[in-house]
Amino acid sequence: IYRSIEHYTQDNRLKEVYGKTAQIYRDSLILVKSANENATDEESLAIQELFYLDSAIYKEALRINSIRLKKAKPGTAEHALVTYYRSLIEKNMGHFEMEKYYLALSALSDLQASIRDYASLWMLAESLYEEGDIDRAYKYIRFSWDDTQFYNARHRNLQTAGILSLIDQTYQKKIQEKNEKQYRYNI
Repeated sequence: IYRSIEHYTQDNRLKEVYGKTAQIYRDSLILVKSANENATDEESLAIQELFYLDSAIYKEALRINSIRLKKAKPGTAEHALVTYYRSLIEKNMGHFEMEKYYLALSALSDLQASIRDYASLWMLAESLYEEGDIDRAYKYIRFSWDDTQFYNARHRNLQTAGILSLIDQTYQKKIQEKNEKQYRYNI
């Protein structure tokens, strides 16, 4: 919960407080899990992966994610989450094509598992927008936004509103330019 609050808050002072609190709880979980259970269960692996991701030890995070990915069945909520974290690792390692690949896999699993969260899809839309692929970015963000509106997911509304507005404006400008070009061509 503290990790999510840290991610979504706009106040930098509070962001730092929530981040430190999340780290304290994560570290406590690692100690408790490693003392009481087999360190290869899914929950322990997820905590360890997050620890390495937060600590910028990406090769180790990647190794653990690979173990988790082998266990996760495509089209499930677990697969969506594991591939989402894989995209974050790839992004931090500078592998932007692989980041998009895993965001796409995560979005597909979200769809197949009927998870209406779509964080992966709007992040993919944002990435495509930054690369100049406006048409696909627009389709993905609109799909994500429409479901967010239908299910009244307020926190996703706040997250996607900014990028939706930016992509939508760019897309509308592109359509307008195309229409003007067609008009000149017809004349």
